[in-house]
Amino acid sequence: MRFPSTGNFELIWLRRLALPTLVAFYTAALGVVIGSGTGLFAAETGMGLVASLALEGHLAAAIFLTAQAIVGDCVLQRLGWTHRDTPQLERILFAVVAGFVLSDAVLMLFAVFDVLSPLVISITLLLATAASAWGTPAPLFRLRRDKREDLPMDAIPTMVVWGSGLVVLLGAGYWLWPLLVQTALPNSDWDSALYHLPLAERYLAGMVWNSDPLFSANSFPGGVSLHYAALMSIGFESAVIPYNFLFVLLNLAAAYALGSRLGDKRTGAWAVLIASGIHVLWQQGVDPRIDGFLSFFIAMAMLGFVAWLRASANPNALYLTAVALGAALGAKYTGLYIAFAFAAAVAVWTLWQRRSRSDGPSLRALAMCVALVLVPNGIWYGSNVALHGDPLFPMLRGDYYEDASRPGERIAMTGALDEYVAALPAYAPERQRARALEGMFKAEAPSNLFNLVDVHERPRAYATKPNHFASPLLLLFALLPFCLPKERDKRLGAVFLWSLATVCFVGLGSQTNLLRYVLPMLVLFAVASGVVIDRIRHPAWQVFWLFCGISVLASHHPAETLQLKRLQPELYASSDANPLAWLERVGYNYTPAMPIVVARINREIEAGAIAPSSLILMAGEGKGRLLQCDFLPDLSWFLQRWTVELARADHAQDRVARSLREQGVTHILYNPAYFRWVLTNTKIPVPPLAVAMEQIETFMRDRGKPVFDLAGMRLVEISSAASGQ
Repeated sequence: MRFPSTGNFELIWLRRLALPTLVAFYTAALGVVIGSGTGLFAAETGMGLVASLALEGHLAAAIFLTAQAIVGDCVLQRLGWTHRDTPQLERILFAVVAGFVLSDAVLMLFAVFDVLSPLVISITLLLATAASAWGTPAPLFRLRRDKREDLPMDAIPTMVVWGSGLVVLLGAGYWLWPLLVQTALPNSDWDSALYHLPLAERYLAGMVWNSDPLFSANSFPGGVSLHYAALMSIGFESAVIPYNFLFVLLNLAAAYALGSRLGDKRTGAWAVLIASGIHVLWQQGVDPRIDGFLSFFIAMAMLGFVAWLRASANPNALYLTAVALGAALGAKYTGLYIAFAFAAAVAVWTLWQRRSRSDGPSLRALAMCVALVLVPNGIWYGSNVALHGDPLFPMLRGDYYEDASRPGERIAMTGALDEYVAALPAYAPERQRARALEGMFKAEAPSNLFNLVDVHERPRAYATKPNHFASPLLLLFALLPFCLPKERDKRLGAVFLWSLATVCFVGLGSQTNLLRYVLPMLVLFAVASGVVIDRIRHPAWQVFWLFCGISVLASHHPAETLQLKRLQPELYASSDANPLAWLERVGYNYTPAMPIVVARINREIEAGAIAPSSLILMAGEGKGRLLQCDFLPDLSWFLQRWTVELARADHAQDRVARSLREQGVTHILYNPAYFRWVLTNTKIPVPPLAVAMEQIETFMRDRGKPVFDLAGMRLVEISSAASGQ
């Protein structure tokens, strides 16, 4: 199929814009339809509604992503960084990265000037896509003439081709349908409910920069949340999770392209097979968490770096690496650490090129790379420096607060209660409570991924979901130094990939016990493992690893099916797609306490018992997106906001009540179960937290009017008498 290359506007429009958009439409639609159809045996009622919601979300996400890719490809071609001869898959992937960064910059401007509205976003998206499709020298999605006429008629039997394709398609649909159904459900991940979606809502309200140090989570990079805000602004919150899921799929495409660079297409296929078995990768695509984006950007940075090693005199591939690293910086703080590792690799190779008197990048090219990394997403770190004196606030200098009685002074949170605790007499209730808690709880949380005995004995401590683990085939990456490709440029690429992935894995894995934090390295390990397997092309060797890879994939489907049953999509369908009614049964990470409390507060508001203008201070909670009134979240490990109020009032609770009322706080919601979890699973000092817990419980008992005690949480109204009003 080929459209004539004429001057007719309609034909050019169809060839350059409409066709790739339709391909994206029907690719998403086919996956959802096949997935829902083959999975009906496991569903009960209402699955048609869930399937339609998945279809709507995936179509909107596909449109958004396709438009970004078309715009990005136009810009890259105009700059000369990609061209008609660039491998088609690499060109598409880098176009996605460039389009993401460009939309980041535009959406940031819209948010700053508070014009992040449906009309503005829709018009901008339409005009930018149309102009890019019209002005692109070579269309992004090329249609190639089929060359079957050059083959004997019986070389590839038609029935074999169509039969094999149908089997593969049905198998993929059967394997993917639990994931696709999950993308149609509302977010039930507490991490996303606390950070990513509230950040998007904050940007929609025109609040881009975080000037309040007590909301430290609002200081995180917002590159991905800006895109979530854009989708929510045009009425497609249902596309947020599918958009994330598409980037998880792009991780597989990046693994294939990188594997092909280090070997050939067979190497890329092995990389895809092993990467598909990384269960934690798929888990990032069924909620709004951003680790899948970061993993894709790092894989693309590695792809550009490997391409640059082959032709170091041409900096275009290095520029593409810098663009991908800039996108990673805008996704998550972790991207900064990995960017430093890439910078070291670029410096090493540049110095080696200079020493061998070969052509290397000029200082101008290196300066251009630094600019591409920092613009536009370096502004998140710059604003943190300007507002809080810490580019990674609060990671480096720690939490702090400001006191009106001490203007211009930043007071460290770590010392807010230390002096008070030290001055307490032995018989004080707070000190007795601290001693009791120290004897009752013992921190059991592992500090990093390298406590292998603990990983084996308590795997749930390293997970947020039951099947949050990686593929054992990734261990093959350790053999890469002994199975290097023969070609010099591929061998160099493999060495740098292995070195960078190992260094970053050790650096990040020594700081966390969550596997998803090292997800970018796991995808690179999958590529390295594919190179190792493909290096030995003995049939028995490859059949063995093919069996292992398929077995890992087969083990994934039952786990995801079990998780889908726990999420009970039929309940969501039977509740007429009411997220709160569904969350009351399912909960965040299978804990329904907070949705039950939110529903109860909303009923109290509807009944007139609580005013819609109320402001609730949450202690040990923050998942209040579905509340019908305002709230102040506090999910710190040491009752941060309450501790600040105690310190400002010199622990005089009458002054605390007056201060809260002056800020508009009318109620306090207290979740003691959260702090029991903190005491058990973290290694913070017990006495300061124990004192804060004792003080807030005393305050709620003496100066609060009970509203309800439900699901282990207590809600009280601050009495006017207690605040002196």
